[in-house]
Amino acid sequence: MTNKISVSTAPLAKFEDKMPYGLLSTLRIMKLVLESGAVDGFELLYKPQWDGDPPLSKKDMIDYTAEEVLSRLQKEHFPILSVHARKDIGAYLCSKHKDDFEKERRLLHDSLAFTESLDAEVCVFHLWDTFATNSDLLLIGDVFREISGQFSGIKASVENIPTSLTGKTPVNLLKDFRHLTLDTRWATAYNELGNFESMTNKIVSIHLRGELRGEKWCLDNSSFEFYGVLKGTARALRKDNSSLGFCEVLETIREKWNYSRLLTMEPDGALDSSRFDSFLEAMRSLRT
Repeated sequence: MTNKISVSTAPLAKFEDKMPYGLLSTLRIMKLVLESGAVDGFELLYKPQWDGDPPLSKKDMIDYTAEEVLSRLQKEHFPILSVHARKDIGAYLCSKHKDDFEKERRLLHDSLAFTESLDAEVCVFHLWDTFATNSDLLLIGDVFREISGQFSGIKASVENIPTSLTGKTPVNLLKDFRHLTLDTRWATAYNELGNFESMTNKIVSIHLRGELRGEKWCLDNSSFEFYGVLKGTARALRKDNSSLGFCEVLETIREKWNYSRLLTMEPDGALDSSRFDSFLEAMRSLRT
């Protein structure tokens, strides 16, 4: 089974040992990663600073507007497979202030328009405030569907981020949306990975988390790797999937669910120029 392999742009500038979110550094590393053949494309993390939130500081290389970022990406013809919309969108949607809510409508629209301009297929959203204990979920869903309906060519996808709503878990909040992005870390943390099997037809992208150990990915502080799934030697799934390792997660996704859509790597842990070649090898290993 072949998945398109992507990597988040969020940490890439670290490989130049410069500012962790420097745009020019990010673009240079993106070019090197693409030329290596390690990925099919990228998930672009949209920065609030591109909208002036907070105002541009002139102190580092994130000081570009969304229009300037879009122009640079289009000029380079980078394959952007997905865009991760601003992570504060859910906080605005859950705000009790009318001005915040109206701003959020605009940000939803602008995120989808940005994605459309890059010819990306998926736009990922954090649709609720992780720390809010009271939210109008029906209103949030209605607004989201109204605005995303204006972009029929884009899969507006809702991610299973944590929630503080009493009696609710991410799975409860996701079930009525058309397109989903599964973050495997949060799914295992909530012991909900198995709940997503019945929603596989809705999942349009999956975020994988891992830390480099040599030229391979490992999960957090686990001593084992996740490559057993690729060779048919993964250990048996535990009943308590909150303790699952990367190999078990991938086995579930690829073998049990027959998931063949986008896989996006979100590297954790320390990254610098000395680890760049190891990073490329680790990304290539996802293809084997």
